[in-house]
Order: sequence, then structure tokens, then C-alpha cells
Amino acid sequence: MNIQLIIQKIDEFLEKSGKSSTNPVEANEMLARAGLLKDSDLRPGLPLRNSLRTGQIQHAYQSGGKGSSWVIPHSIGKKKVFLLQKGGKEVIPISLIKPEVKQSSKPSFIDIDFNNIESLKKHGFTGFQSIESVYLNSSSIPKRMGIYMVIYLPEKEPGFLPNGTGGNFKKKDPNIPIKELQENWVLKAKVIYIGKAGGKESSATLYSRIEQYLDFGHGKPVGHWGGRLIWQIENSGRLLLCWKPLTSSEPREEELKLIQHFNSIYGKRPYANLKD
Repeated sequence: MNIQLIIQKIDEFLEKSGKSSTNPVEANEMLARAGLLKDSDLRPGLPLRNSLRTGQIQHAYQSGGKGSSWVIPHSIGKKKVFLLQKGGKEVIPISLIKPEVKQSSKPSFIDIDFNNIESLKKHGFTGFQSIESVYLNSSSIPKRMGIYMVIYLPEKEPGFLPNGTGGNFKKKDPNIPIKELQENWVLKAKVIYIGKAGGKESSATLYSRIEQYLDFGHGKPVGHWGGRLIWQIENSGRLLLCWKPLTSSEPREEELKLIQHFNSIYGKRPYANLKD
């Protein structure tokens, strides 16, 4: 792999597109078309991310610190190499200047670590109770709108069931082939599903939505089709649930931010999120 040629190609792409930066998924796709770096079918952008992680592209950076999404600006950065002449003075194009990352006292989702329970807690998630225990006693779930996650703790990939425990809502089979389940699985990510409850167009609460979700997982034909792949995991009752109540933020917007940030890190959505 010719890293200098790759950097040059990314620079050319940014100059032609007028963008100030790109990301591993977009850049790797472009590099693959140019025959410079084959992409991963299962995890788009992974080959380039590996180069970023090993420091081969030194001007790239993670926008929110370690564990956050990668940003690849023009390699010139703040160096006075590619300059525009204006009024007799050398001017660096604004689009080529690497933005400074401002530190915030409040944690934002951009620095969340989907493979670290403590990071989830730092971002306001609580609960972390097994599905089985919550199904037996759901009194601890807040009766407010919010977002929730399903957590898988073991390091190894789980076993999958050809026929899970999910209900047949509207007589639809919730199961998919095991091969597809295996393809959906995301390594080194404890978060395997992100869901929402309530908002401007829904009166649901975390309490009502999670109860509905668990009823579906116990074979009842109720309307919680999203996240159904959870129920094809062996011993799904041992999975953990955590939640975060929201007061003013729209749950759907927060859910979308999390899913898209997860995708920017792993190159795919969480295991049981079949759409953004």
C-alpha cells in the first residue's frame, strides 16, 4: 500500500469536491474505485480506518477524541504550501485549515464508546439490568420519553437461533437466516440495539415502550418490530437494558445521532438496527 499516493488522491478528491474534509467510508470507496485500496464489503471504510489507527495518515484526527469518528482534512492543513494570492498577501484557503476541537464540560454523543459500560454511564444511561429481571419487574424504568439500548457483554460472538422468541406481529415471521444474523454482528461493540420512546408524535414512555418490546420478545404479537433480531440470540434474557430519559431533546433525533455515530466508527449500524 502506497500511503503517499493515497494521501495525494484524497487531497485531489477534496480539492475537486470543494469539501474541507472526508471520512473513512467515503474516502475508502473513492480509493477502491481508483484501485488504490480495496474496501471491506462487511465494514466499509475499515481498511482506511486501520491505517488511521496506526498513524499512517498523520494529519487525520478524531473529532471528539479517542473512540470518536475520524476526520480526514487536506494534508496541507495549516502549512503554507498551497496558497492563494490576495492583495499581495499569502492566504491559506479556509477549507484547508484543520478546525480546532473545542472541549466541552458536558459529554456529547460524539465521544461515546459503544464498547464501554462506564462511557455509557457517563453519557447519562442508567439501568443496566438483564432483560429477564426487567420483564419480571419493570418498576425502575422511567415513565418519560427517552432512548434505550440493549447490551451484550461477552467478548465472543453469541450463538444464534433459527427461530427466536419474538412474536408474529400481523402474522409476519420475525426471524431471518442465521447467515444474515452473523453478517449483522458487530465485533468489539457491546451496544447491539438502540431504540427510542416518545416524542412530538408519540405519547410512549421508556416504561411503556420497553414493556412492549419485552412482550414481543416473549412471543406476544405486539407492535415492536424494530430490534427483533435480539430475540434470535441464545439466552437473550441475559442481555442488559439501559436507558436515558430526555426532557427537551427529541428522542428520534438523539436515536439517529447515536446510530449514525456508531456507523461512522464501525462502518455499519448496531446489530439489531436494520435502518437509521
